[in-house]
This record gives sequence, structure tokens and C-alpha cells, in this order.
Amino acid sequence: MLRLTLTLMLIAATTAPAIADTCSAPLPKDGDRPLGGGDRLTGWVTYIIDGDSFCVSTSTPATPQSSFEVRLGDFSAPELDEPGGQEAKEALSKLALGQSVECWPDDQDKLTRIVAVCMLCHENIGNLLRAQGVRESGRGIEHQWR
Repeated sequence: MLRLTLTLMLIAATTAPAIADTCSAPLPKDGDRPLGGGDRLTGWVTYIIDGDSFCVSTSTPATPQSSFEVRLGDFSAPELDEPGGQEAKEALSKLALGQSVECWPDDQDKLTRIVAVCMLCHENIGNLLRAQGVRESGRGIEHQWR
């Protein structure tokens, strides 16, 4: 019985939909305009959503509730239910969770998240994931995220 319960809990945890309000803070702005080309933001990674998206907080203390979503604009990981998706999330988590990142927003996508190139210790996060052999899905930002 215990085995069945644990199996059901594991299935529920791995097949549950993404939590929509994990990053619940409004997106930062420069005055009245959304952040974009030439802007820079620095914050702490508070939560890893999948292999190419995470929550960033620019406030102290950094919490998921004070965070907004950032999607890497230069790396496209497989979806969590696709081959390599969970591994991409784990790799991004080991790299970035709890770390300070610098991001240069390019745009905001239709899902109201910032699309940005982000650096961790002066290293491009997308390139760090590639160097670790993390699979890319082949779905570029032009095809899916805008």
C-alpha cells in the first residue's frame, strides 16, 4: 500500500501543471515602458520553472512572491514532458537557483514574462547549459515565444 501511495504521489508531482503564480510580482518597468533593449536588471533566482525559465527577485529578501518570470532568449530547452526536459530543469537549477544573475531583456512575450539573455558570474547561462550537454529543443524564440 505504501508503494502504491508513493507511486501515486510521484505521478501527481511530475504530471501536475506548472504553478501559474510561482512568480507573482509584476514585471519591472523603466518608468511607464516595459524593459527592453539596453536595459539591465540584476536579481536573485528564487525558483526554476523549467530548463529555460526561472523566477528573479530584485528585492530583499528574495522570495518567489517578490519574483517575476524570465525566459532565456538565447536557449530553448525541451518542455518538461519531452525527452531531456527534466534534465534541463535540473541542470538550470544546479547552476542558477539562489544565485545572483544579470539579465538584458530583449522583450516581453505573450505570456507576460521577460525574455532576456542572462549571465551568471559573467558567463552566459545559455552557453553554460550547452557546455554541460543540455539538450535544446530546436524551438527558437521566433517560433514560439513571441
